[in-house]
Amino acid sequence: MVYRGHSYRRRDPKGVVDGGEANLAKVAYRSFYVDDDTFNIDRRHVLAFARELQARGITDLPWGAMCRADRMDEEVLTELKAAGLHTVKYGVESADQAVLDAIDKRIRIEEVIEQVEPTKALGIRVYLTFTFGHPNDTAASIEKTIALATRLPADSVQFSIATPFPGTKMYDHFVAKGWLQAGDWERLDGAGRAVARTDTLTQDQLEAYVRRGYRDRLVARARERILESAAFRAALRERMTLAFPDGSPVLVAQSAHHGRDDATLMSAGRDHAVPDARL
Repeated sequence: MVYRGHSYRRRDPKGVVDGGEANLAKVAYRSFYVDDDTFNIDRRHVLAFARELQARGITDLPWGAMCRADRMDEEVLTELKAAGLHTVKYGVESADQAVLDAIDKRIRIEEVIEQVEPTKALGIRVYLTFTFGHPNDTAASIEKTIALATRLPADSVQFSIATPFPGTKMYDHFVAKGWLQAGDWERLDGAGRAVARTDTLTQDQLEAYVRRGYRDRLVARARERILESAAFRAALRERMTLAFPDGSPVLVAQSAHHGRDDATLMSAGRDHAVPDARL
């Protein structure tokens, strides 16, 4: 978008770690983040960076990076973990392969799904990002995407709305189709406000799907971690049996995720009632 080219510059891993080490000598940083658009695009570069951190003994400082799932493998993940990698962000965008192909994502959805478990198995937290409102998106493809985001064992997810920025092919396409709605530039954040529509989805619908995605994900995780956890039920049964005699009334309270707006919380509680507890 900025440089109108497909090349990029990168610094020697040794020089990068030199700078980090110099900063650490001045400030006791507790973590750092590699903000490359695609940190692991070059396998050799990534391995060199990880091994340089290990050689300097900088391995207990947690850090994160944005990566492509299809560029990860066991050796790279193992070396990154040994170098202190704490969290990796994988861009998924859509669960519909046709939508991914239309935006030239150049990745198979199966490759993302297959990489989540190996990453988590090494103790690396997984953060997945999804986007609604691609040119080929439909209600059905978004429903499919929300279902995938709800099912995958990620530690965190992000739902965004496709936002055309001037200077991109996407912007030109949306303008030509008449989808872009003129408005305040400050609305171009993609976080929860739509500045464009498609032939099948309105701005209001896209914003509602973002709220719906977070709600469904929240409810599914709560159900998975608590109501469907055999270990939790066994521990609860044991503790409650010791604390209360048979026949004692029990009140079960549902806790909502802190930080969500009241409307979303009310909707989550209304649509997904927690079943009565039976000891």
